[in-house]
Amino acid sequence: MKKNLILTLIVILSFMAIMLIGNIIVIGDKIARLFPYADYVFYGIILLLIVFYVVVPFFRVFFAPSIPALNNSELIGLSDEELFKFGILLAENNKYINESNKKKTKQARKAHYLELRDYFERHNGRKDNTINKISEEIDVRIKLLNKHIKEEALSAFIITGLSQNGKFDMISLLAINFRLIKKIVMSSGFRPSHRQLIWIYFNVLISSILTDIDDEVLADLDLSTITDRIKVPSIIVKSTIDGAISALLTLRIGYITKYYIVNGREKFNKKEARMYGFQNARKNITTITGEGSKKIGQRMGNLMLSIFK
Repeated sequence: MKKNLILTLIVILSFMAIMLIGNIIVIGDKIARLFPYADYVFYGIILLLIVFYVVVPFFRVFFAPSIPALNNSELIGLSDEELFKFGILLAENNKYINESNKKKTKQARKAHYLELRDYFERHNGRKDNTINKISEEIDVRIKLLNKHIKEEALSAFIITGLSQNGKFDMISLLAINFRLIKKIVMSSGFRPSHRQLIWIYFNVLISSILTDIDDEVLADLDLSTITDRIKVPSIIVKSTIDGAISALLTLRIGYITKYYIVNGREKFNKKEARMYGFQNARKNITTITGEGSKKIGQRMGNLMLSIFK
């Protein structure tokens, strides 16, 4: 079973690498036609970005600790000893705490760990008190996790909406989703099982491919019927559609990852996870589209002002 998981992971990562390299070479060739030797600078920058936004997040997620489930309903069925161990595990994995600098972050994490550990030791055997404290800690992490999902979906909307380039959008969405998964794991303190992770990364791969296909389809569509009716330039309409699709896909990835963290490593129901991801993505896409459109409009307006100054 473990060998099959490793083989599947290698295949997915290899396919991602091939797509990335192919798209980077295409963009590099276009840059080289405009500015000789600039493609080498571009390749160097992209390599550093891939290491920082794809490779590092992947390894941080893959080697993070796993946990049975991160939801309040699971706590009731645990024994006093299991609850105590669960609480200590939560206390030890508090990487969601971030201060203004590394030293303050380290101090805050240590103080929080000691505070929680002291509480669980004093209330060991008092089930209601322990459950309430663990529930409070879980709620803080889930709220932060939800915040990261929406923030990264907004980033996906703005970046792909402004880029107008399917190859660049594909690379951007891949990096954004890898970063999002890392943020969700760091916020919760735990990762899904390796089997669940492989399926999540497979969805990241499919989402990135869909972004590239979406850009090609939109390029071939005549948007004049829409733009004439609503009196909005076609570039704005295309940016909004591009951004909305990328944001929807990012929201879906985020909520699928959240589903597996909340429900635990033993629950591997792809149908339920897909449904949960899609329903929550659909629920939040209107807000993301509204905020993203406003920000794109502001950036385009600032660009026009700077040109005509």
